[in-house]
Amino acid sequence: MQLPTPTSIRPALSTSTTLSTGLPNRSVVISQGLAVMLVILLLTSSVFIGLNLSFVQFQGRYFFTALMPLGLFFSIGLFEASQRRNATWTTILMGLVLLVVAVTSVQQGGLDKWAILISGGAAGLFFIRRWLPEEATVWFVAAFYSALAGLAGLSVWWFITPNL
Repeated sequence: MQLPTPTSIRPALSTSTTLSTGLPNRSVVISQGLAVMLVILLLTSSVFIGLNLSFVQFQGRYFFTALMPLGLFFSIGLFEASQRRNATWTTILMGLVLLVVAVTSVQQGGLDKWAILISGGAAGLFFIRRWLPEEATVWFVAAFYSALAGLAGLSVWWFITPNL
């Protein structure tokens, strides 16, 4: 069954952008959606910068509309970094982050244990990811988001309650 479309836009829907069913090609729709998210992010960022340069009121609520594109781009990036073919480069990158964090924290006279633990743990997880099957990518990303949910739950008792 083909979707009814006006004859004026039918020539615009070529075979490269539509499937035989008349529905738009999935990759075209995804790239158009990502382009819309990028435009939202750029517009929100420009409004946020303009407001903070014009008025001295540094408030994050003006950047609230950028959370959806930022979350989407973070999720896409995490999924791509978790792919088996990218695990080696991600491990090297996280190892460099670990090295930079360790060197800068020693130069500043202290040792940022949480930053070293997080970047070292990420480097270790991506190192292990290289030997897992390709199907483990979804479970790897789901485990990451489950750990973030657990951290959000524990943050109430670790950080908020002691400072009340």
